[in-house]
Amino acid sequence: MTDYFKYALVANGTVIICDFQPNQSNARNIAQKLLETIDTRAEKSYGEQGQFVYEVRAEPDKMIYLVITSKDCIPTLRGQFLDDLKRKWRAKFGNRGSTMAAFSQNAVFGPTIELLFGTFNSERSKKMAIAKANIQAAQDQTAQNLSLALERGEQLEIMSVKADKIKDSAKAFHREASKVKSAMCWQKYRCFVFIGLIVAILLFVIITFACGGFSYKNCK
Repeated sequence: MTDYFKYALVANGTVIICDFQPNQSNARNIAQKLLETIDTRAEKSYGEQGQFVYEVRAEPDKMIYLVITSKDCIPTLRGQFLDDLKRKWRAKFGNRGSTMAAFSQNAVFGPTIELLFGTFNSERSKKMAIAKANIQAAQDQTAQNLSLALERGEQLEIMSVKADKIKDSAKAFHREASKVKSAMCWQKYRCFVFIGLIVAILLFVIITFACGGFSYKNCK
């Protein structure tokens, strides 16, 4: 047997309807103080108090289920205990908790909590909780690895798209460069033709002037 579970209660607001502790300790005083600070709008809460760890389940009708354990208690085991405690209470009393007096159900429901202590303090429950925690950790790691793989895949896809865009931009630049080159070549050819025409005209004028005009009488 383990000694994880120290104290548990069922309360309506700050009124403890039923509780159980296997050994004498200050756990009840701690729990009473905790009830005064618990926000019943929060379904689950958790914290440390001295050498203990506490966990709470709260419901909209102000019903509260609280357990106090040692710090080395497996978290999943604590959560399963509270789920079973809540389920067994509701199955037996339904919604009548709001009408019950303080500690009025210790004789009726206390033995049920005691049985839960025996179950969850057993080595079998400990081993099952460890196995479940290991499975959950493996599932979380697998999900994380899958997420990273998908993220890397998305990054590769983004890089591929960017590469395609760069390639398209390079092709467009090459086309524009070819157009500019062709335009410059054509412009150069036009300059050559224009200069040739000017030279031809100048030669024509010089020869005509030297030959005595358009009759070319000095060149006959």
